[in-house]
Amino acid sequence: MALTWEVHGVAEVIVNGLAANDVTLDDAAIEELTNSPYDLVGQLTLELAERAAVVARAVVRVRRDRTWSVRSDARPPGYTKALIRPALGYDAQGLLYGAVLAPYDPGFFLEYPREDREQYPFLSTGLDSLAL
Repeated sequence: MALTWEVHGVAEVIVNGLAANDVTLDDAAIEELTNSPYDLVGQLTLELAERAAVVARAVVRVRRDRTWSVRSDARPPGYTKALIRPALGYDAQGLLYGAVLAPYDPGFFLEYPREDREQYPFLSTGLDSLAL
Protein backbone atom coordinates (compact mmCIF):
# COMPACT_ATOMS: atom_id res chain seq x y z
CA MET A 1 0.00 0.00 0.00
CA ALA A 2 1.36 3.43 -0.96
CA LEU A 3 0.44 6.76 0.65
CA THR A 4 1.31 10.03 -1.07
CA TRP A 5 1.07 13.59 0.22
CA GLU A 6 2.65 16.93 -0.56
CA VAL A 7 4.46 19.15 1.93
CA HIS A 8 5.82 22.52 0.76
CA GLY A 9 5.59 21.44 -2.88
CA VAL A 10 7.55 18.18 -2.33
CA ALA A 11 5.72 14.91 -2.74
CA GLU A 12 6.43 12.29 -0.10
CA VAL A 13 5.60 8.66 -0.83
CA ILE A 14 5.38 5.95 1.80
CA VAL A 15 5.41 2.34 0.56
CA ASN A 16 5.17 -0.48 3.08
CA GLY A 17 6.28 1.84 5.87
CA LEU A 18 9.41 3.16 4.06
CA ALA A 19 9.73 6.68 2.66
CA ALA A 20 10.75 6.86 -1.01
CA ASN A 21 14.11 8.35 -0.04
CA ASP A 22 14.62 5.71 2.66
CA VAL A 23 15.91 2.91 0.42
CA THR A 24 18.18 0.05 1.41
CA LEU A 25 20.08 -1.61 -1.43
CA ASP A 26 20.79 -5.32 -1.31
CA ASP A 27 24.20 -5.82 -2.95
CA ALA A 28 23.70 -9.57 -3.39
CA ALA A 29 20.36 -9.02 -5.16
CA ILE A 30 21.85 -6.35 -7.44
CA GLU A 31 24.77 -8.65 -8.26
CA GLU A 32 22.36 -11.47 -9.11
CA LEU A 33 20.16 -9.19 -11.22
CA THR A 34 23.03 -7.80 -13.28
CA ASN A 35 24.99 -11.03 -13.70
CA SER A 36 22.37 -13.69 -14.30
CA PRO A 37 21.77 -14.67 -17.92
CA TYR A 38 18.15 -15.49 -16.97
CA ASP A 39 17.14 -12.08 -15.57
CA LEU A 40 16.26 -8.93 -17.49
CA VAL A 41 19.83 -7.65 -17.82
CA GLY A 42 21.07 -11.00 -19.14
CA GLN A 43 18.18 -11.24 -21.59
CA LEU A 44 18.83 -7.69 -22.85
CA THR A 45 22.53 -8.48 -23.21
CA LEU A 46 21.75 -11.60 -25.24
CA GLU A 47 19.22 -9.70 -27.40
CA LEU A 48 21.83 -7.04 -28.21
CA ALA A 49 24.39 -9.73 -29.07
CA GLU A 50 21.83 -11.41 -31.36
CA ARG A 51 21.15 -8.09 -33.13
CA ALA A 52 24.88 -7.48 -33.63
CA ALA A 53 25.29 -11.04 -34.98
CA VAL A 54 22.51 -10.46 -37.54
CA VAL A 55 24.26 -7.33 -38.81
CA ALA A 56 27.67 -9.05 -38.81
CA ARG A 57 26.25 -11.94 -40.88
CA ALA A 58 24.69 -9.47 -43.31
CA VAL A 59 27.93 -7.58 -43.98
CA VAL A 60 30.55 -10.34 -43.86
CA ARG A 61 32.22 -11.04 -47.18
CA VAL A 62 31.51 -14.45 -48.69
CA ARG A 63 34.08 -15.67 -51.20
CA ARG A 64 32.62 -16.41 -54.61
CA ASP A 65 35.58 -18.50 -55.70
CA ARG A 66 34.52 -21.26 -58.09
CA THR A 67 37.88 -22.98 -57.89
CA TRP A 68 37.53 -24.04 -54.24
CA SER A 69 37.74 -27.78 -53.65
CA VAL A 70 37.75 -30.13 -50.69
CA ARG A 71 41.51 -30.50 -51.08
CA SER A 72 42.03 -26.75 -50.66
CA ASP A 73 43.56 -25.36 -47.45
CA ALA A 74 41.07 -22.49 -47.54
CA ARG A 75 37.78 -22.64 -45.71
CA PRO A 76 34.74 -23.24 -47.96
CA PRO A 77 32.72 -20.21 -49.15
CA GLY A 78 30.25 -19.13 -46.45
CA TYR A 79 32.25 -20.72 -43.60
CA THR A 80 32.60 -17.51 -41.60
CA LYS A 81 29.03 -16.38 -42.24
CA ALA A 82 27.61 -19.71 -41.12
CA LEU A 83 29.51 -19.71 -37.82
CA ILE A 84 28.84 -16.13 -36.64
CA ARG A 85 26.77 -16.43 -33.48
CA PRO A 86 25.83 -14.49 -30.34
CA ALA A 87 27.10 -15.58 -26.95
CA LEU A 88 26.96 -14.68 -23.28
CA GLY A 89 29.98 -15.14 -21.05
CA TYR A 90 31.66 -14.08 -17.84
CA ASP A 91 34.90 -12.12 -17.66
CA ALA A 92 37.74 -12.70 -15.19
CA GLN A 93 35.90 -10.66 -12.54
CA GLY A 94 32.76 -12.76 -12.93
CA LEU A 95 30.77 -10.06 -14.73
CA LEU A 96 28.31 -10.98 -17.47
CA TYR A 97 29.02 -9.79 -21.02
CA GLY A 98 27.56 -10.34 -24.48
CA ALA A 99 29.62 -11.09 -27.55
CA VAL A 100 29.45 -12.01 -31.20
CA LEU A 101 31.66 -14.99 -32.00
CA ALA A 102 33.16 -15.84 -35.37
CA PRO A 103 35.85 -18.31 -36.41
CA TYR A 104 39.23 -16.81 -35.53
CA ASP A 105 41.28 -17.42 -38.65
CA PRO A 106 38.97 -15.99 -41.35
CA GLY A 107 37.53 -13.44 -38.93
CA PHE A 108 40.92 -12.06 -38.04
CA PHE A 109 42.08 -11.83 -41.63
CA LEU A 110 38.87 -10.15 -42.81
CA GLU A 111 38.86 -7.61 -39.98
CA TYR A 112 42.62 -6.92 -40.05
CA PRO A 113 44.01 -7.88 -43.47
CA ARG A 114 47.45 -7.12 -44.86
CA GLU A 115 47.97 -3.54 -45.99
CA ASP A 116 47.40 -4.45 -49.66
CA ARG A 117 43.99 -6.06 -48.98
CA GLU A 118 40.57 -4.52 -48.41
CA GLN A 119 39.22 -4.54 -44.88
CA TYR A 120 35.80 -6.11 -44.09
CA PRO A 121 35.05 -5.10 -40.49
CA PHE A 122 31.93 -7.23 -40.10
CA LEU A 123 32.18 -7.74 -36.33
CA SER A 124 32.89 -4.07 -35.67
CA THR A 125 30.03 -3.08 -37.98
CA GLY A 126 27.70 -5.40 -36.08
CA LEU A 127 28.66 -3.92 -32.72
CA ASP A 128 28.52 -0.34 -34.03
CA SER A 129 24.96 -0.95 -35.29
CA LEU A 130 23.53 -1.32 -31.78
CA ALA A 131 21.35 1.48 -30.50
CA LEU A 132 19.58 1.40 -27.18
